[in-house]
Amino acid sequence: MSGRNSAADQTSDPAELEHSWDAHTATRALRATVRSFERHINAVNALNVFPVPDGDTGTNMHLTLEAAVGEVDSHSGSSPDRVDDLMKHVTRGALMGARGNSGVILYQIIAGLSRGTEGSERLDSDALIKGLQSSAELAYRAVTNPVEGTMLTVIRVISEQCTENPGSTLAETIQIARRAAEEAVEDTPNHLPVLRQAGVVDAGGQGLLIIFAALERFARGELDETEMTLVSEPPTSFASDMHFLDQADVIHGMEEFGYCINFAVTGENLESQGIREALDALGQSTVIVGDDSMVKVHTHSERPGTILEAALTFGEIHNVRIDNMRSQTERLLHERQSIVEPYHPDENGDLDLSIGIVAVASGEGVIQALKGMGVDAVVHGGSSMNPSTGEIRDAIRALNKSEVIVMPNNKNIIASAEQAAEHSDCTVRVVPTRSVQQCIAAMAAFNFDHSLDENVAAMNGAVSSVRSLSLTRAQRDATIDDLEFRSGEYMGILDGKPCVSGAAAGETIRKLFEAAGTADYELATIFVGESAEHALVDELETIVQSSYPDLELEITSGGQPHYDLLIALE
Repeated sequence: MSGRNSAADQTSDPAELEHSWDAHTATRALRATVRSFERHINAVNALNVFPVPDGDTGTNMHLTLEAAVGEVDSHSGSSPDRVDDLMKHVTRGALMGARGNSGVILYQIIAGLSRGTEGSERLDSDALIKGLQSSAELAYRAVTNPVEGTMLTVIRVISEQCTENPGSTLAETIQIARRAAEEAVEDTPNHLPVLRQAGVVDAGGQGLLIIFAALERFARGELDETEMTLVSEPPTSFASDMHFLDQADVIHGMEEFGYCINFAVTGENLESQGIREALDALGQSTVIVGDDSMVKVHTHSERPGTILEAALTFGEIHNVRIDNMRSQTERLLHERQSIVEPYHPDENGDLDLSIGIVAVASGEGVIQALKGMGVDAVVHGGSSMNPSTGEIRDAIRALNKSEVIVMPNNKNIIASAEQAAEHSDCTVRVVPTRSVQQCIAAMAAFNFDHSLDENVAAMNGAVSSVRSLSLTRAQRDATIDDLEFRSGEYMGILDGKPCVSGAAAGETIRKLFEAAGTADYELATIFVGESAEHALVDELETIVQSSYPDLELEITSGGQPHYDLLIALE
């Protein structure tokens, strides 16, 4: 985006920024914050405790913020006049763009800030404090086992400090929040020994500090969004997002139902699943997406009044549009086809009742192996390139299946996969695989003749029985659990934890096999990475033949980045 405001509009007198912000000023603050964060991406990424390229926090937080800006710009034709309306757009964008655990938690924080502005035309100190209280609550709720010393602690401390010592103006409250963030971030190593050993602070917490520091500078009139280049131009029509239009003629026959009803429902603590169940019983081809504050509804019925009356029991309805289905669909379909290539899920367009499988992976060999085992769609990603919630959701939707299993294959992608599942229109279960190795074991346990629940149970059981070994190179010097890792040297990772290191690949592999208790296993499935030296495979085979002669090897060129070897022991 090249900037939609004139240079004169992009700066303000600090006195005008001190007490409260209108929607226009809050939008400028958001853009300025994203631009400021962009300059710190690499610095935040460098705070990863483990010196491996695994789910870069700075990149994930920046992409989540950028998606929030993109959602605002997609509504630039009718920019919100109220801060509470603005925050709804910001929250929606953050949800769809959330990447990795840090991105999902950041989305929850933004959702909490949105709650604080409910009913507010402007953002002031009271609204910000209310929002921070909700942010801390939602962030902790998003994590199954909250760990102190992370960005969770930082947002909680910010909320507590601002609640106990509220500023008299918005600018003062933001300053208090920044100071609280700074103190909390500096204290994170005292909560987590692994941070103290590595000599770093929590990356997610540092990201939050950067955000509040940027907001503080903006409130002082020292930061603006001049020459913004972060966001692409918005789509010219919302029809570009209506994937169901491409299937309209085969899903419901174009003339089968009399009216197409579109509207939004807003309220507090909306339960999208309950709304879906209620409207499914009254309409056809129902599509519902949203969160706990707003859901968007599209459905077909011969009795629109019945649909709207049912929706009113859940919250307020907005932007109601009722049209003859055939004429509306033909118009929107023509509009969509002028913008994007139509999506056709299969030859006959029928909803597939078999179980679909989505996995996250990178490396052509790895991807082909997963597809050969029955994975229907692979979302490109993994270490250093965590896919967003929206990308995983789109892959689920593209399968046109009634039931889908998602395997994230990285601990930092599990939260995004769960968010994508929650906001999908079919039944989705996440098998929380943390590696490609676990995914291979899970797929071996999958049975096309079994039900969704049976398969999920079997796959979870298989995941717990496999050992995941990886060989990579340290990205920097580090000390973890009294083990020293030198930049550029090999490091062996066992079940996600660095455990051995060495200058020679062969010796590191030998130590890694010993740590895994390889003698107790029968099969080793091995993917060779794109940067692995040719002699590495020969060295690996020699080690196995001499030390584990009964171990069966299956070696494939995986082509995965960053990791010379991915090994699954079963």
